[in-house]
Order: sequence, then structure tokens, then C-alpha cells
Amino acid sequence: MEQDERIMSVNADIVALPAGIVTAGYMDELNNSKKNKDDTRE
Repeated sequence: MEQDERIMSVNADIVALPAGIVTAGYMDELNNSKKNKDDTRE
């Protein structure tokens, strides 16, 4: 049973890492688009 729990936590880490990278990239894109809109207003 302990081994199953270890495998589950490893799978969670493998899934969480790309999700964090995707979220960070998405936030960067949102910030960049906001900057671009601000630049065009000036």
C-alpha cells in the first residue's frame, strides 16, 4: 500500500509541474497583452 501512495504522489508532481509552467506562461501572456494595450493608449 505504501508503494501505491508513493506512485500517486510522484504522478501528482509530474502533472503539477507542466500545469505550473503552462499557468506561468499564460500569466506572462496576459501581462504582455496588458502592457501592449497600455502602450497603444499613450
